[in-house]
Amino acid sequence: MEKLIVDRIEDLTRFEEIKNDWEQLYGSDPNSNVYISWNWMYGCFSFPSSEWMVLGVKDTDTSCYVAFLPLTFYYHGAYGIYPIRQIVYGGKPLSVYSGFLCSPDFEFEAIRKLAYYVQSNLKWDIFHFKWIKDPRIGIFMHTFQHFKYLVRESKSLTALIITLPDDYETYLYNYLSKRTRHTIKVRTKYILENKNFILRYANAETIDKDLDALCDLWLKRWGQKHQMEWYKHIFRHLFENNLLRLSVIYDGDVPVSAVACSIDPVNRFYNAIITSYNRDYSKIAPGFVLFAESIKQAIEQNYKYYDFTVGLDLYKRAFGPELYETKNVSITRKNIKTFVAIKIAKNVKRILKKLLKKKNKQ
Repeated sequence: MEKLIVDRIEDLTRFEEIKNDWEQLYGSDPNSNVYISWNWMYGCFSFPSSEWMVLGVKDTDTSCYVAFLPLTFYYHGAYGIYPIRQIVYGGKPLSVYSGFLCSPDFEFEAIRKLAYYVQSNLKWDIFHFKWIKDPRIGIFMHTFQHFKYLVRESKSLTALIITLPDDYETYLYNYLSKRTRHTIKVRTKYILENKNFILRYANAETIDKDLDALCDLWLKRWGQKHQMEWYKHIFRHLFENNLLRLSVIYDGDVPVSAVACSIDPVNRFYNAIITSYNRDYSKIAPGFVLFAESIKQAIEQNYKYYDFTVGLDLYKRAFGPELYETKNVSITRKNIKTFVAIKIAKNVKRILKKLLKKKNKQ
């Protein structure tokens, strides 16, 4: 019998059964992050959104798992004709960073095992990992032979992470510019001392209203109702497991701004997942105030890092983060079926774009 075998987990019951194995690996893997935590993945997979699967590598000598790779499957194309079968990282598009969960003692063997299983046992045309911080992606990529696969690697968005000091005053005076510090102090004082404004941290009595406020602000700013419902489902699960920090500013009963953070007590990370604000209140910078209060809370709760995720937004850079590069990896099968599916999808997209443009001119 082979020392390492690959197991497929495809339903929530089995996913619940491997929770202890998953969390033990999470604690031992120096590359783990909240977007591959068991609770985050459970929130993603328990929402009826897409087809998913977890590949687990098991050590036959100990019957213990030594690696996990969560995956999500999408099918798209020209109205179902020659559909493109795409594999992405589990929980995408909501999961930010892509990667693996793996024991340091089995990194090379286990990740290669996962790669060969993906090649030989799963049906797909394009394999796409986005926003990768995990340095072990190279082990995975190098198993794909170039005469069978087109492998592309590219730079992606930059991640912004603050290494937090031991106290908030040190953060204010050592990490921020004089202008940013002044803005935070003045705007925070204005909001906290104004009787009409309420800054609230979600609790068991307010969580439903606060989640609705976050959703309302997000939808008015971005739309994407289905995606917001998915976020809401995940946040509810995280809150029930004491892993969500949601703060909201209200003007009376009117939501002004909200920030949702997922905490990672194992790696001591505070992760700012989504934020939004009411543009009618732009002059008082409510989003800026909430981020400052969120960072303050992270420091007071002895977290070591504050992660803004990806994107070089000016407001994020004002808070003094360090910059970390991420990358994208795309692997496409070199066969007729995949070539035809991609070609048809591109042509249909081009035709629809022309028709829409023509309709708009009428």
